[in-house]
Amino acid sequence: MYQKLSCAKQINGFEYEFKACFEALEQGKIECDAMKHDEILKVMSLMDELCKIMGVKFIGE
Repeated sequence: MYQKLSCAKQINGFEYEFKACFEALEQGKIECDAMKHDEILKVMSLMDELCKIMGVKFIGE
């Protein structure tokens, strides 16, 4: 189902997220214990509010 690849342990600092996601999927989970879906939605909502306050807009908004 997957192929093991060799690469540097840290490239951009997000490897821990990929590792957590991979481990959750291997365990048959649909979300990671470290960051549940409801917590992700809270962060996204906060980021949207901050962008609104600062006047930041992205293409397509």
